[in-house]
Amino acid sequence: MAELQKGISILYDLELNNYLMTSAVEQIKKKDAQLCKKKSVEKDNKYTNSFEISTVIGVTLFIVAIIGAIVGAVFGHMYADKEQYFNAELYNLPGIFFGLLSYVIGIVLGAIAGGIVGIFVGLIIGIIGKIIEQKNVNALNNRVESDYRDALKAEEKRMEEETAKRNFLREVTSHLKNKLAQSQATTQQIYDIIGIDKTYRNLICMGYMDEYIRLGIATKLGGVDGLYFVIKQQLNFDQINANLSIIIEKLDTIIDKQTQIYHAIQSMSFKCSQMVSELEKISYNTYSMASDSAFNTYCDERYEQEMEYLNYVNA
Repeated sequence: MAELQKGISILYDLELNNYLMTSAVEQIKKKDAQLCKKKSVEKDNKYTNSFEISTVIGVTLFIVAIIGAIVGAVFGHMYADKEQYFNAELYNLPGIFFGLLSYVIGIVLGAIAGGIVGIFVGLIIGIIGKIIEQKNVNALNNRVESDYRDALKAEEKRMEEETAKRNFLREVTSHLKNKLAQSQATTQQIYDIIGIDKTYRNLICMGYMDEYIRLGIATKLGGVDGLYFVIKQQLNFDQINANLSIIIEKLDTIIDKQTQIYHAIQSMSFKCSQMVSELEKISYNTYSMASDSAFNTYCDERYEQEMEYLNYVNA
């Protein structure tokens, strides 16, 4: 019994290790899929000079013409007063009409003179305003162009960094897949040595077998009181045949949360997430399969452990 218990304990540990590395490969693949997605960089619309010289001329013309008309009216009043228009006559007309005519002539002449001045003043103001506005427009368009170039450079830098990160993650994934294949081969080799039926060669069965044999519920593999019989009684077919990928996705529905195996798998999931997080913290400039990386350290330790297991079962 002691030898069987030790063998099942070894297989359970190996299956947990395989679960961790399978989970790591899945997590890294998901992160890989999020990288190097090129984003479109849009340039803002260029600003245009909307300053209208004609509007400035029109407004200035109107204002100066009004001022000119007022000034002309004042001068008309002064002229009419000097002629004593209340007593004078023009072409036999009463003096009052001569006075009003002086006002009208003053207003018209003042408005014309003001209009001419307004056109020139408005033109000068408009040209100056147009030049100032164009300088502002040029400055804004230069900023738009500069921001666009900066955005392109930032996107290019992001793609370069994510490409380096992707290459690194794929290197890690390839390394893990090789280690996983070796560990799975070792696991199957030990399964053969101990003589576990192929139906029960998986993490769930090994977890429950490890627990049942430690609790003394069963002390052998076969028979009506053996581990195979107990496992079949406790688990349904889907649980027995769940592969690691399914366990990763549906752990809560496959394994009872109150069992020891559930907590063991949760612990391995947490450890896996920690090591994947460690990968993301490595500087973009130092991406490499460094010997001190968490996964490399773990894989080296596992290799030594698996060699010890093989030596033990072959002894």
